[in-house]
Amino acid sequence: MGAGNGYTITSLAYGDALWAVVMSLTNKRREQYCQTQEQFPSGEISKGNSNGHRVTSLVFAAGIWVLVMTRFDEKTTTVKPLTA
Repeated sequence: MGAGNGYTITSLAYGDALWAVVMSLTNKRREQYCQTQEQFPSGEISKGNSNGHRVTSLVFAAGIWVLVMTRFDEKTTTVKPLTA
């Protein structure tokens, strides 16, 4: 199981010195990458945004930032505003 089999990271968490990664099988996500670094990944976020990726997870724990960026299929890129 993994990204090569149609799975994408849908959630990240850290606790009790362990990382938990939830992956889901979906046909709506097209491309995803994950990166870790010690500094806030502002450069990677900007670079990803310019390539059509969006931040789907960003977690800071144990001195490490974990960034997951996803490029969605065209049908799923529309963001609808919240209404009260």
